[in-house]
Amino acid sequence: MKSLMKPALFFGANNERTFALKPLFFREHGQGQAIVVLHGLGSSSEETFFAVTPKRRSIHIDLPGFGHSKQCEDSMERIVSRVFGVLDKLQIKTANWVGLSFGGHVSLKAAEIAPHRVKSLFLVSSGGLDPNPPAALAAAFDEEKLAARSSPQVHFTCEALSARKNEYTDAFTKRRIEEHQFSDYQAIANSAKAALNDNVGKRLEEITIPTAIVHGALDPMISIKTAKEAQQRLPNSQLAILQDCAHMPWLEAPKTLQNLLSQFLEDPFQPLDPVLPCLKENPPQ
Repeated sequence: MKSLMKPALFFGANNERTFALKPLFFREHGQGQAIVVLHGLGSSSEETFFAVTPKRRSIHIDLPGFGHSKQCEDSMERIVSRVFGVLDKLQIKTANWVGLSFGGHVSLKAAEIAPHRVKSLFLVSSGGLDPNPPAALAAAFDEEKLAARSSPQVHFTCEALSARKNEYTDAFTKRRIEEHQFSDYQAIANSAKAALNDNVGKRLEEITIPTAIVHGALDPMISIKTAKEAQQRLPNSQLAILQDCAHMPWLEAPKTLQNLLSQFLEDPFQPLDPVLPCLKENPPQ
């Protein structure tokens, strides 16, 4: 799979004022005001470049236990603290945050803990929106059950996450099947546990930062109902629904997502189209 950019590679530093934790791996590209980009469960920074146009300064971080970042965590506070450590290393006091799936939950938690460090939130297929997540999710992310799946089961799960198939979603599925053979799923299980034990979904009314919730109409994991209810509870938020996308718009329709993000960053209070189709053209190579 081709990348939208060839990022320089760096390592961040841990936030010693909060936790003595290992540094996180991150990739930085572009210039201008900083955008923090966080991936979903089982993913890494390699799959977040499609969300942001290459011209903008973006910091793509491997969350704890994923990609090249070591030492997984079991609390959202510790995860957020390690992300802040990257920003401290880069001397970034505040940034726009783009959160994809679980990365959206991390971004919401960052806004709750330290709102002065979050200029805006752009949440795509975001976790953390439901004040009462289903108890069945705990079983779905059980470490042993995830590891015991067959390759066809992994393939089926990955295919269900996208409605618009292309070379990027195909590469995502292929990579997950290959990684399944040697993954122990500890990071996914621990991160899911941290998310399910967190209460940010019950405190959305307290987050007043300008927020865009972008959601696929066909998302099988997080319902449109959940996204709409969260938008009503977040004081300065708006909702954009992508008509023909499922859970991974950054792979299914990257150009559409890039345009939405650019529009939002230009003026977070300018209304986005509430419902829109995805662009047909391919993302820039």
